[in-house]
Amino acid sequence: MKKFLYMIVATLMFASGLFVFGGCAEQTNLGVVELPYYDEEDEKTDYNNSLFYRNDLLETGADPCVIKVTEGEYKDWFFLYGTTDTASCTAYACWKSKDLSNWQAVSICFSPESASWGQASLWAPGVIYDPSDGKYYLFYSAQNSASGYYKTKYLGMAVSDSPAGPFVQYTGVNGNGDEITLGDPIFDIRKAADAPFFQTDYAKETESYKKNTSFIDACPFIDSDGSKYLYMCRSRNAHSSNIISVVKMTDWATPDYSTYTELTTLDRTTLGGSIRPERSETKINEAPFMTERNGKYYLTFSINATIDPEYAVMQAVGDSPMGPFTKVQESEGGLVIGIDYMNNEWDHVLCCGSHAFVMDGDEMWIVYHQDRNRASEGLSGVGSNNRGFACDRVNWVTNQNGLEVLKANGPTTSPQPLPSSYTGYKNLAREAKVTATRTVDGTTTDIDEATCKLLNDGLVRFHEIDIIDEFYAEGVVAVKLTFDDYVTARSLVIYNSCMFDSAFYRVARIDFGFRKEIDGKMCYGTARINDMYYNLEKYSQLDTGVMRPGAPLIAEFDELQINSVTITFVCPDGQENIGVSEIMLMGK
Repeated sequence: MKKFLYMIVATLMFASGLFVFGGCAEQTNLGVVELPYYDEEDEKTDYNNSLFYRNDLLETGADPCVIKVTEGEYKDWFFLYGTTDTASCTAYACWKSKDLSNWQAVSICFSPESASWGQASLWAPGVIYDPSDGKYYLFYSAQNSASGYYKTKYLGMAVSDSPAGPFVQYTGVNGNGDEITLGDPIFDIRKAADAPFFQTDYAKETESYKKNTSFIDACPFIDSDGSKYLYMCRSRNAHSSNIISVVKMTDWATPDYSTYTELTTLDRTTLGGSIRPERSETKINEAPFMTERNGKYYLTFSINATIDPEYAVMQAVGDSPMGPFTKVQESEGGLVIGIDYMNNEWDHVLCCGSHAFVMDGDEMWIVYHQDRNRASEGLSGVGSNNRGFACDRVNWVTNQNGLEVLKANGPTTSPQPLPSSYTGYKNLAREAKVTATRTVDGTTTDIDEATCKLLNDGLVRFHEIDIIDEFYAEGVVAVKLTFDDYVTARSLVIYNSCMFDSAFYRVARIDFGFRKEIDGKMCYGTARINDMYYNLEKYSQLDTGVMRPGAPLIAEFDELQINSVTITFVCPDGQENIGVSEIMLMGK
């Protein structure tokens, strides 16, 4: 990726105590001064990748699992494992990164031995670090070619002392007394035939138990009490659809087969229920991931085929890691990330799913794959299995029923702020008091507090059906962020409306109330940016009137101590109002 050529050093002379004006002399009020900035839009220079990232899908692969290493040689590195198309799915590569965007290839971390039961179709690895023994466990699916087994996909497990591998396939006698050799997967559905789940009327009616059932997409999970679980996808071999199931693990080599149970029914919100989800699932619930928060368990999973542009991540919620789970309807915040199926004219992103969540300090991220076949880049816009890794921020949002749900600020294809742990700059707007006024026909009125709070809640709206609201106002709109004390600002990020008819075209003025020590004297003034234009041609489809949501207007500048910022928008003639989805002020 191109490194940013710092364009504005010549005009921002902070180091010498100057700010496009001379010394402070005897006065402390500098009045209004021009603030040079960079908008991340220069075609030659590109964006500053020390502050921002963009999902350019540079690394080939799919089905990412990401962990952040907390100790040892790779402490504070993120490690990514995924379906490795470049190895023809016969091995797994791993990558490392400090910022979740720029990935460095580390190694082929697992390649089955020649005597292993699974040599082909190694898909969707799930990796977990277990602090109880200090080891890393890699669960995987592969096509079984060993004698004594059906020629279908089974689950295996390999172990390493390092996140970089090499991972070695587990062999030995497990807690069930089963001898696991290189020719044996770690999970065999035949040994679960007597599980209570298979004795239920539902399991009998749906023929859930079949000896040649296929499994993929293993996801290990450790609960807060130390209990271990393995989630998986029962895939289409003996059955006509993919669904999610789980088994409790005595240890990582020992499934408690008596606990095996299915967790989802295709196109139903509950197991065996009658209520349909609002978004069609077309034969597939797959790629599970488990998250716990405040005593609730969030089963996130992908729906539709991986080459379907509407491949997306949804969520179901339960009170136990074993379920039962209820899928959250899209109108209640059930979509975690995916395209807007109500507006299927999106041309800039497709096939967003098969994911993992990872915490980085206070920030939560989703890492997932997108298809590269973007119509906005002159390609067909049809899913092609030519996939690359992407990431976006995730927030917890309380829906209209009082339930917390996961919502991603994505999917994005435009520059976004990098993780705060990497840049040293966090979103200070969350700490500001936000006020706003509208001026219509010469009359200025205050905008209510609840509406103003939509501007710094950390949430960006992407979809027509969404529990995320945007700020809307008419006329000349002045938004002010005020801080209790001076903060150090580095960039301002303003997210446009996701609705084309409410998009702003221009920010008329941005005023920063700042202070600067010059010649040993503290000086104060207003640093101003005039007339920033939003690149509507790049971030919307002008011919169809469809936004490419999540693309912000960015002003990057040298560090500046400020205690306020006022942003003035002017609603275009003939437009009812302007919408702003979110304002972020990156600083420290």
